[in-house]
Amino acid sequence: MQNKSSFNFKRFQYSQLIQENDNDIFGPDPDNLTEKTFDFQPKFDYYDIHAFHKLAANLPKNTKNSFSIFHTNIQSLMHNFDDLEILLNNASHNFDVIALSETWNPEHKITFNPGILNGYHNFKGTQGKTIKGGCGLYIKDDLKSLDRNDLDISFYDDDNEFQSNWTEIINKNAVNIIVGVFYRHPKKNSDNTFNTKLKETLELINKENKIVVITGDFNYDLLNLDKNVYAKEFIDILFSYFFQPCILEPTRVVNGNRPTLIDNNFY
Repeated sequence: MQNKSSFNFKRFQYSQLIQENDNDIFGPDPDNLTEKTFDFQPKFDYYDIHAFHKLAANLPKNTKNSFSIFHTNIQSLMHNFDDLEILLNNASHNFDVIALSETWNPEHKITFNPGILNGYHNFKGTQGKTIKGGCGLYIKDDLKSLDRNDLDISFYDDDNEFQSNWTEIINKNAVNIIVGVFYRHPKKNSDNTFNTKLKETLELINKENKIVVITGDFNYDLLNLDKNVYAKEFIDILFSYFFQPCILEPTRVVNGNRPTLIDNNFY
């Protein structure tokens, strides 16, 4: 991976987006509560493996007061499991949750057999309808968790395909953490079905008064909101439930294509 100084990417400006859409999303705000609520400024950057080691060395050592999550679009968990294992070993950091999208776990595939990650419970995921579908989670084996199957989604029609998988981390002396991973297939004719299901899910979770972390490959480019009404609706829904993106610059850079910000963590 290159050093950050070699990149010159457009950055997602959520504070500007909030100011532009304040009344539309949140209603009147005479006391400026919206900006006070969205005062979290993520410390986003790109890191090579050595820079990440330095960063991880300075993270809080008291695991009771910290939480870490790793997400990647794996493009077949069975095929790329060894590469995932090598990457995690090189990172030398025991993430609490490993979240994977595009696991290639369709309902009709009976041979799906994800590998076992040392230090983690067995993989649990949601199946897709087509070959590239599926997503799921590895949870660190010293954490107690509860499958939240009531929140899982696997949806398919002619215009849409998406999945989500949810778990709840049980904290004995603190608020529980609900973690969800999504994969949304980038179908050309997709409509607002994903956003409708997302809002329904967030409305359910909102009643529980717990910490929530959402991650995944959403295939909505946050750097191109003015070109996609559903991408704009997606981020508006997340803002309306007070989620902010932690990744602010492109997550996918392919030679010959415009860099896109389609993967993210929301907190």
